[in-house]
Amino acid sequence: MAEVKKGMSKGCMISLIVVGIIVVIIIALSVVCYVNRDKIASAFLDKSQTWITEQIDQNLPEEYTSEEAHQIIGDFFDDVRAGVITHDELNSVTQEFQGMISDKQFDVEDSKKLLDRMKEMLNSEPTE
Repeated sequence: MAEVKKGMSKGCMISLIVVGIIVVIIIALSVVCYVNRDKIASAFLDKSQTWITEQIDQNLPEEYTSEEAHQIIGDFFDDVRAGVITHDELNSVTQEFQGMISDKQFDVEDSKKLLDRMKEMLNSEPTE
């Protein structure tokens, strides 16, 4: 008579070990991202500010000088970092910006809209 094997096959055991290792790696990466979330957010803001500044420099509207545009962008991102501009307000601007770049082109009209929106948000802040 043939013997009945008890337990799992080698292939099944190896698969479980691999899945376990992947789960541990995902958990470890999640913890690292959570611990470093401020650094990650800061790096994202820095990259965003640089990219937006470059795009606006390439498509500068007539209504603004380069210095004015840089000042508005700098003040806006400083307020985001300081928490003066709320998460909801930032989401609103982000959605508008995504709509502007959805056609893969960022032109002078988009630059003007974005600068006007940033300026509006800076001017709407409560004064202390």
